[in-house]
Amino acid sequence: MDAWIGSVSAIVGVLLGGLITLLITRSQLRHREARERTMLILAKLEELHQLLGNYAISTFNMMGELIEGDIDQFHRLIRQILPAHKIPERHKRTSEPMTLDRISLLIGAYAPEIKGHLEKLMNVTLEFSEALRGISRAKMKQQHSEETEHFKKLVQKHGELDHLCAEMQAEVVSVSRKYL
Repeated sequence: MDAWIGSVSAIVGVLLGGLITLLITRSQLRHREARERTMLILAKLEELHQLLGNYAISTFNMMGELIEGDIDQFHRLIRQILPAHKIPERHKRTSEPMTLDRISLLIGAYAPEIKGHLEKLMNVTLEFSEALRGISRAKMKQQHSEETEHFKKLVQKHGELDHLCAEMQAEVVSVSRKYL
Protein backbone atom coordinates (compact mmCIF):
# COMPACT_ATOMS: atom_id res chain seq x y z
CA MET A 1 0.00 0.00 0.00
CA ASP A 2 2.88 2.35 0.78
CA ALA A 3 4.29 1.72 -2.70
CA TRP A 4 0.93 2.59 -4.21
CA ILE A 5 0.78 5.90 -2.25
CA GLY A 6 4.34 6.72 -3.37
CA SER A 7 3.46 6.09 -7.03
CA VAL A 8 0.30 8.20 -6.85
CA SER A 9 2.20 10.98 -5.06
CA ALA A 10 4.85 10.97 -7.80
CA ILE A 11 2.19 11.14 -10.54
CA VAL A 12 0.30 13.94 -8.73
CA GLY A 13 3.62 15.78 -8.27
CA VAL A 14 4.44 15.50 -11.97
CA LEU A 15 0.94 16.68 -12.95
CA LEU A 16 1.09 19.62 -10.54
CA GLY A 17 4.57 20.54 -11.76
CA GLY A 18 3.37 20.40 -15.37
CA LEU A 19 0.32 22.50 -14.55
CA ILE A 20 2.44 25.12 -12.77
CA THR A 21 4.87 25.21 -15.70
CA LEU A 22 1.97 25.64 -18.12
CA LEU A 23 0.50 28.49 -16.09
CA ILE A 24 3.87 30.26 -15.81
CA THR A 25 4.53 29.85 -19.54
CA ARG A 26 1.09 31.24 -20.43
CA SER A 27 1.64 34.17 -18.09
CA GLN A 28 5.03 34.92 -19.64
CA LEU A 29 3.56 34.67 -23.13
CA ARG A 30 0.74 37.10 -22.27
CA HIS A 31 3.25 39.46 -20.69
CA ARG A 32 5.49 39.32 -23.78
CA GLU A 33 2.52 39.90 -26.13
CA ALA A 34 1.37 42.88 -24.05
CA ARG A 35 4.90 44.28 -24.08
CA GLU A 36 5.19 43.84 -27.86
CA ARG A 37 1.79 45.49 -28.36
CA THR A 38 2.88 48.40 -26.14
CA MET A 39 6.13 48.77 -28.09
CA LEU A 40 4.18 48.77 -31.37
CA ILE A 41 1.78 51.42 -30.09
CA LEU A 42 4.65 53.58 -28.85
CA ALA A 43 6.43 53.24 -32.22
CA LYS A 44 3.26 54.30 -34.06
CA LEU A 45 2.74 57.24 -31.71
CA GLU A 46 6.35 58.28 -32.28
CA GLU A 47 5.77 58.10 -36.04
CA LEU A 48 2.61 60.21 -35.63
CA HIS A 49 4.53 62.81 -33.61
CA GLN A 50 7.19 63.01 -36.32
CA LEU A 51 4.62 63.23 -39.14
CA LEU A 52 2.85 66.11 -37.42
CA GLY A 53 6.11 68.04 -37.17
CA ASN A 54 6.94 67.27 -40.79
CA TYR A 55 3.47 68.37 -41.87
CA ALA A 56 3.92 71.82 -40.34
CA ILE A 57 7.34 72.17 -41.99
CA SER A 58 6.03 70.98 -45.37
CA THR A 59 3.33 73.67 -45.38
CA PHE A 60 6.01 76.26 -44.65
CA ASN A 61 8.09 74.90 -47.54
CA MET A 62 5.05 75.11 -49.84
CA MET A 63 4.80 78.81 -49.08
CA GLY A 64 8.47 79.20 -49.99
CA GLU A 65 7.99 77.43 -53.28
CA LEU A 66 5.29 79.92 -54.24
CA ILE A 67 7.90 82.61 -54.65
CA GLU A 68 9.41 81.08 -57.76
CA GLY A 69 13.11 81.02 -57.03
CA ASP A 70 13.15 84.35 -55.18
CA ILE A 71 13.82 83.03 -51.71
CA ASP A 72 15.04 86.43 -50.47
CA GLN A 73 11.68 87.99 -51.32
CA PHE A 74 9.95 85.11 -49.53
CA HIS A 75 12.00 85.61 -46.36
CA ARG A 76 11.41 89.38 -46.44
CA LEU A 77 7.66 88.81 -46.67
CA ILE A 78 7.72 86.16 -43.95
CA ARG A 79 9.75 88.35 -41.56
CA GLN A 80 7.19 91.11 -41.97
CA ILE A 81 4.37 88.80 -40.93
CA LEU A 82 5.86 86.22 -38.54
CA PRO A 83 8.08 86.72 -35.49
CA ALA A 84 11.58 85.28 -35.96
CA HIS A 85 11.08 82.38 -33.48
CA LYS A 86 8.07 81.16 -35.49
CA ILE A 87 9.99 80.77 -38.76
CA PRO A 88 11.00 77.09 -39.04
CA GLU A 89 14.22 75.92 -40.59
CA ARG A 90 13.88 75.08 -44.24
CA HIS A 91 14.19 71.36 -44.77
CA LYS A 92 14.82 69.40 -47.90
CA ARG A 93 11.61 68.61 -49.65
CA THR A 94 10.72 64.95 -49.67
CA SER A 95 9.93 63.22 -52.94
CA GLU A 96 6.36 62.62 -51.77
CA PRO A 97 3.94 65.45 -51.02
CA MET A 98 2.87 65.55 -47.39
CA THR A 99 -0.74 64.53 -46.87
CA LEU A 100 -2.94 63.90 -43.88
CA ASP A 101 -3.73 60.31 -44.89
CA ARG A 102 -1.11 58.59 -42.73
CA ILE A 103 -1.70 61.03 -39.86
CA SER A 104 -5.42 60.30 -40.02
CA LEU A 105 -4.83 56.54 -40.06
CA LEU A 106 -2.48 56.62 -37.07
CA ILE A 107 -4.82 58.82 -35.05
CA GLY A 108 -7.77 56.56 -35.81
CA ALA A 109 -5.87 53.43 -34.84
CA TYR A 110 -3.60 54.54 -31.99
CA ALA A 111 -4.73 57.96 -30.67
CA PRO A 112 -8.50 58.37 -31.07
CA GLU A 113 -8.39 60.82 -28.14
CA ILE A 114 -7.12 63.53 -30.50
CA LYS A 115 -9.56 62.96 -33.34
CA GLY A 116 -11.16 66.38 -32.66
CA HIS A 117 -7.83 68.07 -33.37
CA LEU A 118 -7.58 66.15 -36.64
CA GLU A 119 -10.87 67.59 -37.87
CA LYS A 120 -9.66 71.11 -37.05
CA LEU A 121 -6.37 70.38 -38.84
CA MET A 122 -8.25 69.18 -41.93
CA ASN A 123 -10.39 72.34 -41.97
CA VAL A 124 -7.39 74.66 -41.62
CA THR A 125 -5.54 72.66 -44.30
CA LEU A 126 -8.48 73.23 -46.64
CA GLU A 127 -8.35 76.98 -45.93
CA PHE A 128 -4.56 76.90 -46.44
CA SER A 129 -5.09 75.21 -49.83
CA GLU A 130 -7.69 77.81 -50.81
CA ALA A 131 -5.18 80.58 -50.02
CA LEU A 132 -2.57 78.76 -52.15
CA ARG A 133 -5.01 78.64 -55.07
CA GLY A 134 -5.85 82.32 -54.54
CA ILE A 135 -2.18 83.24 -54.82
CA SER A 136 -1.81 81.18 -57.99
CA ARG A 137 -4.85 82.83 -59.58
CA ALA A 138 -3.65 86.32 -58.56
CA LYS A 139 -0.19 85.59 -60.03
CA MET A 140 -1.71 84.52 -63.33
CA LYS A 141 -3.82 87.68 -63.43
CA GLN A 142 -0.79 89.73 -62.22
CA GLN A 143 -2.84 91.27 -59.42
CA HIS A 144 -0.16 92.01 -56.83
CA SER A 145 -2.44 93.49 -54.15
CA GLU A 146 -4.72 90.44 -54.30
CA GLU A 147 -1.67 88.18 -54.23
CA THR A 148 -0.39 89.95 -51.09
CA GLU A 149 -3.76 89.54 -49.36
CA HIS A 150 -3.86 85.82 -50.18
CA PHE A 151 -0.27 85.50 -49.01
CA LYS A 152 -1.13 87.10 -45.66
CA LYS A 153 -4.05 84.66 -45.31
CA LEU A 154 -1.72 81.82 -46.25
CA VAL A 155 0.77 82.80 -43.56
CA GLN A 156 -2.05 83.11 -41.02
CA LYS A 157 -3.35 79.64 -41.92
CA HIS A 158 0.17 78.24 -41.70
CA GLY A 159 0.40 79.71 -38.21
CA GLU A 160 -2.82 77.93 -37.29
CA LEU A 161 -1.54 74.68 -38.84
CA ASP A 162 1.73 75.00 -36.97
CA HIS A 163 -0.09 75.68 -33.69
CA LEU A 164 -2.49 72.75 -34.19
CA CYS A 165 0.35 70.39 -35.07
CA ALA A 166 2.22 71.46 -31.92
CA GLU A 167 -0.92 70.91 -29.81
CA MET A 168 -1.44 67.51 -31.40
CA GLN A 169 2.18 66.57 -30.77
CA ALA A 170 1.71 67.45 -27.10
CA GLU A 171 -1.44 65.28 -27.02
CA VAL A 172 0.47 62.40 -28.64
CA VAL A 173 3.11 62.69 -25.91
CA SER A 174 0.34 62.63 -23.32
CA VAL A 175 -1.19 59.51 -24.88
CA SER A 176 2.26 57.89 -25.05
CA ARG A 177 2.77 58.35 -21.31
CA LYS A 178 -0.09 55.95 -20.67
CA TYR A 179 2.03 53.19 -22.19
CA LEU A 180 5.22 53.89 -20.29
